Formats: sequence, C-alpha cells, structure tokens
Amino acid sequence: MSFEDGGTDGWVGQPRVTTLQNSTAFAADGTHSLQATLNHITSRDYPYLTVGRQYLNPPPQPGQTLSLWVYIPDNTAHLQGKLLVMDSRGWYSPAMVSLISGQWNQLTYTIPATTGPILQIGVQFNNQNIGSPAQVIQGLTTDVYIDAVGWV
Repeated sequence: MSFEDGGTDGWVGQPRVTTLQNSTAFAADGTHSLQATLNHITSRDYPYLTVGRQYLNPPPQPGQTLSLWVYIPDNTAHLQGKLLVMDSRGWYSPAMVSLISGQWNQLTYTIPATTGPILQIGVQFNNQNIGSPAQVIQGLTTDVYIDAVGWV
C-alpha cells in the first residue's frame, strides 16, 4: 500500500487526528504518502490511524510481519509510535518506540500465530513530552506521513 493512486486507501483517523489526506510532500515509496495532522496531543493522548480488512487485499495473516514507514518533518516533535492489528477478540501491538524526526522510521510487528483473521491494521502515536513547556501543557500539533505499508 503506497498511496500512489492519490487517495487515502480507506485509512481513517481516530481521536485527535484532524486532517487525513494524500500528499506529495514526502514519500518513502514513489511520490505519494498519507498525511495526518495530530492535533494538541499530550503524553495522555494516543491518536491512531486504521484501515479495515476490505482495503487489505489480501489481508495480512498470523505469522506475517507487518511493516509501515513514518516520517515526522517537525524537528520539535518527539513522538513514539507502534503498529496495531485487530481481530475479533481485540487489538494486538508491540511496545511504543521512539521516532526520529526528519527521517523515515520503519515500524514492524510480527502478527502472533494465535491471532484470528485480521479485521484492521493501524499505527498509533504518543507525544513523549520532551518539548517546550507549551507542548507539555497545551499538547503538540504536528503532521506525520505514512507510506509503504506491507506484510510478508
């Protein structure tokens, strides 16, 4: 999934995601990516982007490794991220990892063998609150870009 068709490929944003659109500003694969604006996130906020099974053709299977690339252009943003997968019993994910601003960061997750059919995949973010006092109190607003979503 590389967003080269100019669309959002079924991705939706959840709490504190105010913009979700295709972009040519940054790309890890080709010339397009998915841009999301995270609005006023603090260390207590965990905004996420997801896409449903109907857009995953074919959907990832238990035992496969899910991969997604994230870019954060704002050098004042200190974000963490992790991948998510959901089956009929709930969400599965690894621990959050620190993301480096100004470069593409690859997130990976091997889907547990005990997972049922995958219903959704996604990526979740958190503000590490390392920034200015205003970021800590008011929260951080920044863009993130995702691209080259796949599984093997």
